[in-house]
Amino acid sequence: MKPSLRLSTNLRTIRLYHRLSYKTVEEATGVLTIYIHKLEKRQTNIMPERLEKLAAYYGYSIADLNNYDIKLTLTIENPESHD
Repeated sequence: MKPSLRLSTNLRTIRLYHRLSYKTVEEATGVLTIYIHKLEKRQTNIMPERLEKLAAYYGYSIADLNNYDIKLTLTIENPESHD
C-alpha cells in the first residue's frame, strides 16, 4: 500500500526541519536512502518495519505521522545581529 500524502509530507517535513540528509537518516536507521526518498515522494509501498525505524528515529509514533499535520518552523538567524 502506498503511503498517505500526510505521512509522506510529515516524514519529509521532519527530516528537512532537522536538516538531516538522506544519508544521515540511512546511517542512523539502516533504511536505505532510495527507500526514504521514494517514501517521501509516495513512489513505494509502506514496509512497516522500515516505517517503525524512521518514526522512532524522528521521535514520533506512526499514528501521529499518519493522523496529524506536523508543522515545524525553521528559524534562520542573521549572523550580523550577534555583534
